[in-house]
Amino acid sequence: FRIEQDSCLNFTYKLDEPGWFHIFICVRPDDLSRPHLGNYEYKNRRLWRIPAGQWRTASVPLSEFRRETDASFEETPEVPPRIGDIAYVVIFSSHKHECGLVVDRMWVTRGEPAAAD
Repeated sequence: FRIEQDSCLNFTYKLDEPGWFHIFICVRPDDLSRPHLGNYEYKNRRLWRIPAGQWRTASVPLSEFRRETDASFEETPEVPPRIGDIAYVVIFSSHKHECGLVVDRMWVTRGEPAAAD
């Protein structure tokens, strides 16, 4: 999907065990002759702190994703994805922590974020 100024990633999910996870989007320019631009990450504790086994819907503005960087580069600015670029992969990851994350539905909208459950 094309990243617009007001794009939001929406998803319905549950956790068997509330715990840490984050979301990545892999981005490339809309010109297919150019390579992958980078990965952008979103993490927010409010997504992790939900009752076990209960479905929730979240809406995250793509402008809140930040370019994934090496932690040793402390002066690297936190840059959001560029308007007009294309997100071509979405990854939900709890890394090595098994929280039983299940994503039932995912969609992208434009406009204000939907009210979260």
